[in-house]
Amino acid sequence: MSQVVEQLGADGFFAALFEALSSQLPLDHPQVWLFRANKLPALLYHAIARGDREIQIDGYIAGAYRQDPFYREGRRGADGLFRITEIGANQFKQSERYAGYFSQMNVCDEVGYLYELGEGTFINLTLQRRQHSERFSDEELNFLHRAEPLIRALTEKHWNLYRDQLSNQNELEDSIERAIRLFGSSVLTEREHQTLQLMLRGYSSQSAAERLEISIETLRRHRKHIYQKLDIGSQAELFSLFINCLPYLPPEEDGDPLVPYQSPQSSDP
Repeated sequence: MSQVVEQLGADGFFAALFEALSSQLPLDHPQVWLFRANKLPALLYHAIARGDREIQIDGYIAGAYRQDPFYREGRRGADGLFRITEIGANQFKQSERYAGYFSQMNVCDEVGYLYELGEGTFINLTLQRRQHSERFSDEELNFLHRAEPLIRALTEKHWNLYRDQLSNQNELEDSIERAIRLFGSSVLTEREHQTLQLMLRGYSSQSAAERLEISIETLRRHRKHIYQKLDIGSQAELFSLFINCLPYLPPEEDGDPLVPYQSPQSSDP
């Protein structure tokens, strides 16, 4: 645990913590999610394989988190170690959507440490077992319960040291997210703008088409129209234009930053 203590307040804290836990029991896809009032979940740490990130990260943030039993328990003030089979039975029965989402994750078992951090904020340190693995045994669960007071103390200490740094990072991420949501909205159709947002988030053509529930041909047609309307010829030019427009993002009110950027009267912001 000495390496964990050394990382308190640093970016490597959760990696060190899960490495210490994995020396005692096997873990698949450990994750740390931060939940704050009126904000989307923030992923502070993960060890998710690249091929599973679309469903486990993108799909979760896109809305599946609202049906997550751990999220719901955390909102009710639950605190401590929980197993999904103990808290999620009713949710799975009530929400076919989340049951389907969970089955796509190829997970057979999941436990999580839920901790309240104050001001409507809570954190979930989630530990999973994939289908090819064994479910958590009684012995392993007993170990995780015994470790809970130490993990709580370390997590709370880390949060007290780290939250100011995270606040600055979140402000930047919120600005970029708002820019993605607004960029191009003044010149594109609603469907073209949805396509543009997925492009800016790094979705492949296949993934974007599946997310929008359209064919690849339709998506390519949207992309062609986007390039024409933005007067660009490649995805590299798209990202360059987006970055150039960031300084023109209105500080509070909604508005396409492309408009002031392209205005002949615009000056350096």
